[in-house]
Amino acid sequence: YLMAIELGNTFVMIDFGDYYRDKDTYDKMSHYYQMAIEMGNYNALMSLGYYYERKRQYQMMEKYYFDALDKGIIEAAYRLALYYKTKREYSQMKKYCLIAI
Repeated sequence: YLMAIELGNTFVMIDFGDYYRDKDTYDKMSHYYQMAIEMGNYNALMSLGYYYERKRQYQMMEKYYFDALDKGIIEAAYRLALYYKTKREYSQMKKYCLIAI
């Protein structure tokens, strides 16, 4: 795996990030996700958003989902729509639902 990372395999970087996320080792998780982002794999932004969503750190969650959406990852709009639904912010929910479809 480390050889794949050295060769620039961003999918393995995200796998390592996921592994350390599940181990609740933030520094290593963030390191591997940031490596993937720097190499253009913006799915790592979704992974960071999901991490913060699970931790109920919603301001950080929004930041990463907005960043992912800016990079063209439409799934981020869906995640934001779900979040705004739970907050009963229906105009925001509708906005991001329309982006997601």
